[in-house]
Amino acid sequence: MANVEDFDKLWSDADATEHEKNMARRRMVARLVGQSVGHRHEIDDVVDWLLDETREIDRETLDEMTWRAHLNARDPMDNANPSKTDIKNHIAKICDLAKRNGK
Repeated sequence: MANVEDFDKLWSDADATEHEKNMARRRMVARLVGQSVGHRHEIDDVVDWLLDETREIDRETLDEMTWRAHLNARDPMDNANPSKTDIKNHIAKICDLAKRNGK
């Protein structure tokens, strides 16, 4: 039969697992933001904010930031010699994101 200590351990394990999932998502969004176009100090501030474990960031905010980071990603034209496939895929991704979010 389970006791209070077992329940507390299961509860804290579940919290730790959820926290790790959330931090993994925040690291992914931080990587996307880091690859965005913009002023370097502003991008660094947002990345630092995302990686700060003491801050609460809800799922909707992460979804919005992911969408905006995808739209604001560096395009293949920033490369010295972009391929036609890279350019085509980048344009398709932007068009798809704009259609999905209705913005």
